[in-house]
Amino acid sequence: MKKTRITNFAAVLMLTILPLMSFANGFPFVKLTKQENKNLTLRIAAIKSETIRITLKDDLGYMLFSEQVTDKNEVLKRFDLANLNAGNYKIEVENEMNVKVLPIKVTRTDIEIVETDFAVLYKPYIKMNEGGVFDFNLLNLDTEKTTVLILDDKGRVVFKDYLGAQSEYKKRYDISQLEKGNYSVIVNKGNRSFEKPIAH
Repeated sequence: MKKTRITNFAAVLMLTILPLMSFANGFPFVKLTKQENKNLTLRIAAIKSETIRITLKDDLGYMLFSEQVTDKNEVLKRFDLANLNAGNYKIEVENEMNVKVLPIKVTRTDIEIVETDFAVLYKPYIKMNEGGVFDFNLLNLDTEKTTVLILDDKGRVVFKDYLGAQSEYKKRYDISQLEKGNYSVIVNKGNRSFEKPIAH
């Protein structure tokens, strides 16, 4: 059933990348504008070297569209949402540091940009140091329950740290006693999961 939904949606979603005049105020700078006939325009200004992922999800978190944009510091995307069912959706713009969440509401005759619910989710910052030690920083302004897992290259959990629901975390982890090799740090925050590969 999911495969059918993706196929159907691909036929009604029209996306165009066009040049955009420069604008600043932070990176990535994101602006969502309502157009006629259930169309939306998404403007993004980012550092050219960074990778931006743009997704459209329904209210259950099911991904309807995803695209990765690289080596562009100015992007304009147009969404034609005329054939979407009425309901709540969200456009997400993600870079290495954060995820900007832009909720929209689709009705039978119109669309609404729910600006009061716009949010920025900060991704964990993980830096591997010498001696099998890595630093972990996370800004958790919505105080969601957070857990850190370390998995080996076979997907087995070798370490787990339940951090609770604080607004900010600054920790240092010592994995020098683990065997040399490749590992993954998985950060589960609320209903989201972030992964960072590390090696020592």
